[in-house]
Amino acid sequence: MISLLLSICVGGFAALLTALSTKWDTDSVSYVFAGGLVTILAFAGGSFFPTTGMPEIVREIGNWTPNGAALTAYLQWMQGLGMVAVWPLLLRIMIITVVLLALSVLVFPKRRSV
Repeated sequence: MISLLLSICVGGFAALLTALSTKWDTDSVSYVFAGGLVTILAFAGGSFFPTTGMPEIVREIGNWTPNGAALTAYLQWMQGLGMVAVWPLLLRIMIITVVLLALSVLVFPKRRSV
């Protein structure tokens, strides 16, 4: 379930990147995303090092990133905690996905009538 929701969330990022690239007719959006935003999300989400030594605000922001929420959900699931502990993290991933998909629909250029 964690992997499924995370992969759908990644699809939401892809949809948003596609919408932005189509709207502005440039590949620069992809470069900014790959070079900057992915690094920031990975740092905040705990992909580089554990966030346990970081301030509480950084840990909370990290749990609202897709990779941070999924990583925490995997760790809690592997520790034997039930769905009660994992469910709020999955809900966060679902919220992020819905926001990304909604932004994609809003940003995507409309059809022009001829």
